[in-house]
Order: sequence, then structure tokens, then C-alpha cells
Amino acid sequence: MPRRYSHPPENGDDGTGLSEHLRDVAARLEHVVPEDATTPSGESLRAVVRTLALVHDFGKATTDFQRYIGVLDGEPESPLRRYHAPVGAFAAYYALDSRGFETETCVAGFVAVGKHHGRLPDVADYVYGRAHRRDGVSGREQNPAERQQLAIGDQLADIDGNARALAADVFEAATDGNGSWAAFFDGFGGLLGDVEEAVASTGSGPGASRDALSESCYALVLQSWSALVLADKTSAAGAPNDAATYAAAEPSLDTLDAYVETLEAEASADADGTRAERLNHHRSRAREDVLANAASFAASGGGVATLTLPTGMGKTLTGLSAALDLRDRLDGERV
Repeated sequence: MPRRYSHPPENGDDGTGLSEHLRDVAARLEHVVPEDATTPSGESLRAVVRTLALVHDFGKATTDFQRYIGVLDGEPESPLRRYHAPVGAFAAYYALDSRGFETETCVAGFVAVGKHHGRLPDVADYVYGRAHRRDGVSGREQNPAERQQLAIGDQLADIDGNARALAADVFEAATDGNGSWAAFFDGFGGLLGDVEEAVASTGSGPGASRDALSESCYALVLQSWSALVLADKTSAAGAPNDAATYAAAEPSLDTLDAYVETLEAEASADADGTRAERLNHHRSRAREDVLANAASFAASGGGVATLTLPTGMGKTLTGLSAALDLRDRLDGERV
């Protein structure tokens, strides 16, 4: 079997094998996600994202993707069959489910892998749309998601015929021995139904239900997605795989205040002056008002606040100042 690459050889570089990349991303997550971090239901977040890492690029094992990146001769037979994230999303759901994680955790993993190269969507609608298929619909009557499902079926058959050993190793590691490539391959049709059912409406018509997921599910999506993307991108960039690479300093309100003071030094004393001076004057006034309100907001115990200012009025720096001020007033509580 020809070697399957995650990133092809180029410019004198040897390229990165798919198995090596999956393992490297999984290893990096030990630096990204604290050991004691948990999902809303108390599961190990590190175990969740490590599972996602081991399958996130699994779809690159297809012949079409290897042709797309130029390591195999020929052109991809179909654009849909060279996409790797959709098949990875289903692999993520299967692997997490095999390991006994909660259904919402499986849903979050599905979205994190399915969108690890894109923007996060409406969770319930996205999951339902990718898994739902209508009976008796074929050919041009199929919607894009249904055509992608057929393409995934072709991708799985291609992998089984051309990279079965790699697939078996990936699923053995990702499921921690609780599932297998053969079970995923043979049961893909049923898996579509399981994924759809996780977010489906219980009403009279088909569609996703917002009530199917708890309020904490989207936060879990964000945690899983952001950790996976950070580990994946730093791996692809060849960044060192050590704790120092991912170490972060606590943001300082003093540093931000000092920077804002340099901007305010250019502000006019009143609403007169040049356009830039007038803008800085109003930005300074807005920041003062927001920080004054932050004090009473913290005294009330916090909650949810909004910051509404016109474009160009400094929402980013003012919002950061308010957040850091609140953090300090609430004894370091997360904002």
C-alpha cells in the first residue's frame, strides 16, 4: 500500500505521513488541555479531544485526497470525494460513542472535526443536515448533504480497499479498543440515523430541535473545536511539541491601561480638534463610563452584560479593559 500523507513532500521536505500527523496532534493536546478539565457532564475533556485528534484527518487516507495533494498519479474522481472533514466528523461521533461518552459529547465532537477547517455553525441544524437523508430521493433531486453522504460511502469503500491496515490502526487507537474500522465501515448507514436522532425534532415534521441539546453543549463545541484547531495548526506548522510552545501569560490590565493611556494622550480635552482627536475623546469617555459600570456590575455578582458602541468607538479595547477589571474585582474568576 502506498504511504498515505497528511501533508505532501514539497520544497525538499519529506512530507508528513497521515498516521504520524494524527498521533502528533493527539500528543500536543496534553499541552493544550489541562489534565483535570472536564466536559459539562464530568467526562475527561482531554480524552475527548485526544479521540478527535486521532480521527480528524482520517478522510485524507482516500485515493482521491492523495491524488489531490499530488502524491498519487491521476485526478480526483469527484470533488466531494477529496474532502476529508465530513468523513472525519462521522468517525469522531462513532469513536466517542464507542468509548461510552455522552451523546452531547459525541455531537460536539462531530461538529469540532467537521468544522476544523471552517467557522462554527448552528450546532443542531448542522448536525441534522449532515446526517438526514430522505427516502426515495436520488440523482439530481438529492441535496448537497445527501450527495456528500454518498461520497462518504465511496470514500469508506476506497479506504477499505486501499488503506485497510491504516484504518484499522486509527480506529483501534481512537476507540481505545472499544470499536473497530470494520464496525464503522459496515455500520455507516445506521450511524447516519444515530447522528440524526441525537438532534432531531420529536414533533410531527422532520428537522432539528434546539431543545435536543443543553445550553452547555455549544460551550463544549467551542472547547473541543478550539483545542483541536490549535493543536492541528501548530502541528502542521512544525512548531515544537513541548509545554513551552503552548504556555500563556496571564493578561495584564496594567499593560492594557498603559497602551490606552498613549492613545488618550492624543485625545482632545473636549469634542473639538481634529477628527482623530475627537474620536479619541469620545473613546476615552466611553471607556470611563464602561469601567464605572463594571464596578457596580462586579458588586452585584456579575452575569451577562452588553457593550454597545458605534463602529470605530473602541469596543475591543474597552471590552478587554472591562473584562480584565471584572476579573480582578472578582478575585480572578473567569470572565
